[in-house]
Amino acid sequence: MVRMRLLICLVALAAAVVTAAVCVPHSPAALQALVASAGPMAAAGFVAIGAGLTLAMFPGTILAAAAGLAFGPVLGCGLALAAQTF
Repeated sequence: MVRMRLLICLVALAAAVVTAAVCVPHSPAALQALVASAGPMAAAGFVAIGAGLTLAMFPGTILAAAAGLAFGPVLGCGLALAAQTF
């Protein structure tokens, strides 16, 4: 039973990695355009996902760098701080 749960988790993780590799733009300009087209929901989504990743012990440095890359240095800093203190 434990092995089945582990297998399900590994398959879900692999599916998430493949989906992110295919769907997320690979250039900073394209990523910023995607975030800008999502409007304020992108910021809310980042804070929600960032808070969940923080609880899962994901490195905060990577979250902060991703926020800065996607939202710019000023807004990204605020969003990363909000995600990690939520």
